[in-house]
Amino acid sequence: MNKKEKLATLGFVLLTLIYFLPKGLLTPVNPEEASFDGLNISTKCDSLKIQTVSTLENFSCTFTVSADETRIVNYTLHGISKGYVCTPEGVLLYAYFTTDSQSSMVFLDYNLSERWSREFPAYPLKYTKDGLILVSNPTFGSSGSSCVYVMNITTGRLLNWLCPDVLGGHVSDVKITGGGCTSPLGSREDLHWRSMP
Repeated sequence: MNKKEKLATLGFVLLTLIYFLPKGLLTPVNPEEASFDGLNISTKCDSLKIQTVSTLENFSCTFTVSADETRIVNYTLHGISKGYVCTPEGVLLYAYFTTDSQSSMVFLDYNLSERWSREFPAYPLKYTKDGLILVSNPTFGSSGSSCVYVMNITTGRLLNWLCPDVLGGHVSDVKITGGGCTSPLGSREDLHWRSMP
């Protein structure tokens, strides 16, 4: 057997072993101790039909919301990314730019009446029982600071905010715990290196 045949045989054996070895590890789970703290709280928009269309020419998102065949409203919000959050009181439509930390929001009740609308210098990160969490990060190279805001989703008013004085800081996530709020905060370079494999 020459060297090429040995390498081919060894390669075939290794590929076969990798193919047949287990791909994961199964462990028993006790469902009574399961924690869902990190999940977003939301109700379904069963009574509403929401369609979204992004228009890249003018960096906007159009939302078409219908409650039945006769009640239909359209809203166009500035932003590239988009989404909506359903609450017991109504639905929040939002569009945002993550790089500029800018968002456009409108809150509708289930009669499709506008309760409030506003532009905000942060983008929505998640919705929890405590409110809508928004984050602003400075553009790369600027001297601004990162901020975390908690907004009452039904009124559009700020409940609380935190702007740590960390030059070049970047908020990547937020978690509400007990009576406080925690957030990993690092520089963009640190986050870049942490995301490398």
